[in-house]
This record gives sequence, C-alpha cells and structure tokens, in this order.
Amino acid sequence: MASRLTDNFIESLPLATTPEAVKQGFGTGSSYTVGDTEVKGLAIKVGLKMKVWQVAVRPVGGSVIKEKLGNYGETFLGLDQKTMTEKVFVLNVSSARANARIRLAALREGRRPAAEKRAAVRQGEIESKETLKWLVSQHRDKWLAKGPDGLPKKNTLKSLGNLELHLSDWLDKPFRDITRETVLERFNKISMERNKQGKPKKTTANNVMRDLRTIFNNWLALHPDAPFRNPTDVLAKKRHKSTPRRNWINTRGEGTQFAKWWKAVNELRNKTARDYIMVTALQGARESETAKLEWHHLDFDKKLIAYLETKNGEDYYFPMTERVHEILVARRDAEDRHPRWVFPAKRPRRNGMELMHISVPPADAVRMVVEASGVVWAMHDLRRTYTNTLMMLGVEERERDYMLKHKINDVSVHYEDLSLMLEENLQMYENRVLSLVKADTVEE
Repeated sequence: MASRLTDNFIESLPLATTPEAVKQGFGTGSSYTVGDTEVKGLAIKVGLKMKVWQVAVRPVGGSVIKEKLGNYGETFLGLDQKTMTEKVFVLNVSSARANARIRLAALREGRRPAAEKRAAVRQGEIESKETLKWLVSQHRDKWLAKGPDGLPKKNTLKSLGNLELHLSDWLDKPFRDITRETVLERFNKISMERNKQGKPKKTTANNVMRDLRTIFNNWLALHPDAPFRNPTDVLAKKRHKSTPRRNWINTRGEGTQFAKWWKAVNELRNKTARDYIMVTALQGARESETAKLEWHHLDFDKKLIAYLETKNGEDYYFPMTERVHEILVARRDAEDRHPRWVFPAKRPRRNGMELMHISVPPADAVRMVVEASGVVWAMHDLRRTYTNTLMMLGVEERERDYMLKHKINDVSVHYEDLSLMLEENLQMYENRVLSLVKADTVEE
C-alpha cells in the first residue's frame, strides 16, 4: 500500500493487529507497511507498539535492501543547514524524507549507512576502553626492553613509572582524546614544577613527553592507517635544550679541591652515606649501581663486586681496591648491618614498606658536603672526576670506556679482554686521589 504520507495520516494509523487495523484492511499480521508516493523507497512500518521509518532499495540484479531510519516522532541531534549549528529535530514526515533521500542515495552507491553506524558505535566502544593506561600496559608488555630473565629492565620501568606519575589524571582517558593542546599545556606545567633542589623540572618534562611520544609511535607502527596523529609532535621545537654538564672535582696538581671534598665526605655523621659516596667515587660507578648493591653481589674471597643489568644491559665484575675492600669489610662485619642491602636507607620511605637501599641521590648528604667543603658537586660529577683523572694518568680511551661501563661495539672487542687492566687501573686511580688527601693532611 502507498500514499502521500502526512503527519496527520501517520498519527491516524492504528497499531497492528488492533480491531481498527483489521477494519481498515491492514490485516492481522504483527506489522504492516505504508509507502510514501513522494519519496520512492520511503515507508512507515506500523508494528504492535510503535511506528518506524524505513527505506528500501533493490539494486540491479540484487535483493531488496532495507534499513531503519528511526522511530516516528523521536528526536535526534542534527546540523541546521541555515545556521550551521546543532539543533534538535523531530523525525516527522518532513525530516524523514530529507534523511531518506540521503540514505537511499548511499544505498544505491552500494554503501550501508546503518552498518557503518553500527561499526562506528562498536569502534567508539573499543576506543573508549583503549585508555592511556591500557596503551601504557601494551607498551610495557610488548615494547619495553627485556633483561635476561625476560622481564622489563628496571630503569625502563622507572621511566614509565615517572610518566604515569606526571600523567596520572590522563590514565583513564581514551588515549585518542589526548590532543596537541593538552600535551603542550602539560609539558609547560611540568616544566614549571620544582625539584628538591628548587630547580625547574625541565629534564623531567622532556623525559615524560619523550616516553609518551615513543608509546604513541609504537602503537602507530602497528596501525599505520589509523586516523590518529601523535599529539606530542607539537613539542618538536619546544623541548628544553640541555647543556652537557662538565663539572668535576679537580684532581690536577695538588688536588686541593678534591682533598677538601673528601675530608667533608669522611666527616659525615651518616656513615652509610659516607661509605656509599666513597665507594661510588673510587669505583667510578653510576650512583644507582652502588646504591642497589646487595650482599650477594660481593665476593670477598675473590675481592670482586658484581654490577648486574647495568645501563647497557651487560654485567661487569670489578675488583675491590684496597680502600674499597676496607670499607666493605667494615660494613660486612658491623653488628647492625642490613641483611640485604650493602647501603640501606635510614628508614622506610613509606609506613609499612620494607626498608630499601639508600636514596639516589642522597640529597641531604650531598648538601652537607657542599656546605662543609665549599665544593659544589652532584653524584654524577664523580664519574667525570674518575674519567678525567684516569685520562691524566695515561689510561687509554677504550679502557676508560670499559671502566665507565660504556657499550663498546667495534670488532676489536671480540678479540680483547679489556678487564685485564681493570684492577691495575682502579688501584692506580685510588692511589692517586688518596695521595691528594694524605698530602693535604700533611700540610695541615
């Protein structure tokens, strides 16, 4: 049946199976359809409880395709073509015809708008579940560098934890909702925060957004056709440029500066901090490598210290020099020694948590040494002191790189055992710097 549909006519149509529907000749079926003579393919389907707009097209050589437009009289949000603003419309005859013309044209082109809409809804549901927290988890499982045990390396996990800390309010947000504007705003906010030394967290801002960029890029590598642009691109020319640090504790000539510094370290009331700084200085180790030493890393019979899972992924075994051995033996034999950590913290960092290793860096101890000696320094300056002194002592560059635990990738590394000179070079370095301390003592 077909008729020129009007709102009054549709409202007068009785629901299916009612006596009135039977009386008007619409039969006893659970529904009946009345087509519109003005827009071919548009019809109103009357059921047991409601009236529904639908469109139908028969492609050449194919079966009839039907799609629902919506319930008669329901409201929907659309674009007003005159004002180009969103407006609430009612799905009456007029709006149904306008929508039907668009839908029928799409169907004739072979598209299925209803299916596309359902797919868009499903995609929206998926995207709402793919939060930044979900993406970080994917990154942790799939892309983080793994150690020999198959687990992510501790330094990479620490970096990821720093990201989660500074972007904690983003974690439950769909990652696609993170925009260039919000990235720039958060970058500037982190940059203005202050660290324990009162300095702006510019490096932290760089690192957080660097890791976020990597996470997004790794996801995009698996989804090259995704309509998503890495929002951290906005920082391409805005990252803070860092000036390489060159500070070191001078050991040239009489080494007065080093002697003052060592004396201040030796007079620290916190003996754990004192020993930790001295061993780090004499081993040329990274501050975290020394801090995380456990007793099973030390072999007192062979006088070796095992540095495992270092920054470049390799393990190293360094000899204990005379003073280092003396310090570590005294700590081993102390009545109050910690059962696990060689350099334990003074107290648990949080109530109820297990006592951890000494803080990296030990900020209070560094500050006290600066005040007592007048030497401005940081823990990483000890590495530059170490390598500059080794250079002055004539130790070759390749040997210095090995002693710094730097990655050496050339072919010769397969033929040379760079650890052969390690004990001699370490002891030579220790003798040199301690001679400065003794010379200063004699002068006094």
